[in-house]
Amino acid sequence: MSTGKFKNSWLLFKASVSILFKNKKLLIFPIVIIFLLISIIALYITPVLLQSTGYDYTKIEHWKTVGQRLIVLEPGTSKITPYNTKTISNSKQRLNLTTTGTIYFIILYLIIMFLSVYSNVAFYSEIMHALKGESVSIRRGLIFASSKVKQIFLWSLFAGLVGYLISLLEQKVGFVGKIIIKFIGIAWSVSSIFVAPAIIVSEEPNPIKLLKNSATIIKKTWGESLIGYLGVNFASLLIIFAPLIVIIVSMFLFVKLALFFMGIYLLIIIIYAFLTNIISQIYKCALYLFAYENYIPVPYTQEMMYMGWRKKKGSGSSTSSEISNTSTII
Repeated sequence: MSTGKFKNSWLLFKASVSILFKNKKLLIFPIVIIFLLISIIALYITPVLLQSTGYDYTKIEHWKTVGQRLIVLEPGTSKITPYNTKTISNSKQRLNLTTTGTIYFIILYLIIMFLSVYSNVAFYSEIMHALKGESVSIRRGLIFASSKVKQIFLWSLFAGLVGYLISLLEQKVGFVGKIIIKFIGIAWSVSSIFVAPAIIVSEEPNPIKLLKNSATIIKKTWGESLIGYLGVNFASLLIIFAPLIVIIVSMFLFVKLALFFMGIYLLIIIIYAFLTNIISQIYKCALYLFAYENYIPVPYTQEMMYMGWRKKKGSGSSTSSEISNTSTII
């Protein structure tokens, strides 16, 4: 990365951090959401785990019975050699879901998908308020996401199906096929980056149109590069790996002290990963506002936004005009 690009990436990182620390409720929001997600999933899982089996919950037989109602162990197949001298097993034992287990895990998967999209819509809506200089409200974000339940449900159903198909295909194909499916998965992830913001600003319930809108904005405005969005993460990675190099070097001199600092460092990494994830979401919303409304949140500048929203070659002389035209799609 050139010096100029590194400088811009660092400026983007600092601008996103300043938004975060001006709106500290954005730090609490994900924690509240995680607590709610765990509570809802626990409410779904608990009745299954504590179902009546005729055994006490503290007995291993209870948990075996619960497991057997959801998962079955299929024996491997075998064949006789031409001379009938011995039996050769041609497959290993494998775990398969029972009919009940299949239905249960499909519903659990859809619940997790729905809650994930719901929480993103709630969180992004409040980030957008923060970017426009307004206060952040956890309650308002959750209420807003609740008003978009139909769109969230339909998108979760669609995204869950696509994710399942990609995973299924990856298991069925060979080495080259797996590589191709991986690229398809990456393309899917990139094209759906702005679906949650699109749900926020649009009443469109069709998940395919939401995906198309997200992909169209990326195609028309990001062009050949995701450098701005990746730059935020690049700047944060430098902060993470710089101390790690020092720790590795010190291990050759003071092993016990280095191990102590490594433990502290890992704790810091967890906290820092939490913070940088929020910072990345802030920048993503800033990019979307710039594309959708041609709005530049303070302290971002036009130059920063243009770095993130790079045009394709030959796409015209006015980036602002192109972005404005794109915003009418959603």
